[in-house]
Amino acid sequence: MEEIAAFASSLSRISRRNYRYIVQSFLRDVGKDLKSLEKKDIDLWISKKEISRRTMKTYLYVLSRFFRYVEREDLSKHCRDRAKEIRMSSPIPRVDEDLLRRMEELKRRISEMEGEKAAIIALLLSTGMRLSEVLSLRTNDIDLKRRMIRVIGKGGKERIVYMTSWCAEIVSKYVKGANNDRIFRVSARTVQRWVKELLGVSPHGIRHAFAVMYLARGGNIRALQKILGHSKLSTTEVYLDIARSLVEEDFRRTMDHP
Repeated sequence: MEEIAAFASSLSRISRRNYRYIVQSFLRDVGKDLKSLEKKDIDLWISKKEISRRTMKTYLYVLSRFFRYVEREDLSKHCRDRAKEIRMSSPIPRVDEDLLRRMEELKRRISEMEGEKAAIIALLLSTGMRLSEVLSLRTNDIDLKRRMIRVIGKGGKERIVYMTSWCAEIVSKYVKGANNDRIFRVSARTVQRWVKELLGVSPHGIRHAFAVMYLARGGNIRALQKILGHSKLSTTEVYLDIARSLVEEDFRRTMDHP
């Protein structure tokens, strides 16, 4: 088809071949010419096409460009809208289950420590904050009396996280002695080393563990979404299956005995 050749003519050799294949296969599958195509034809094609979501998004964006080129803006916009609706599956986080089982023991060890190291690790364990968020805290971000912390997360979005009484006690000892606006002066690399030596995971591994523990203990998924600062609930939902499996395991271990 002349329109396809003209559409792909300005692309690189590999892109030209891929784009032509996508458009040609779509038109072949649908069996209609450009003038008679409707939005429902695209929807029906999507429902029957057995390809991954990632590949489908790519196909739809290519088709959107093609339809715009042949001045079918209605179909071009429809393809873009459908591509945006396709949610990519989030990667399953790796959670160290041994860390969850040793939590009380680790809290006792941290309570015996002092200073910046104890305060940072306590915050990571008890709030689910990212390491970058912890290290950027300033003295006026922490309300020790109400055990609340104002966090500036990704994209400059502000949220509130909460401290346990255990965490607040450790943090208060350090904050009272801090004499600068920015509470922590240590580097991220140093904290990563501390966490690896003490807990055997990365700081982000602690965040995963916090999320799973929160849900396993009956926490609300939407509340966790706000605590973690996730813009989409689907990002938080990846922790549900892990939490459920841990609850079942704990039940079996507790109840299935003579």
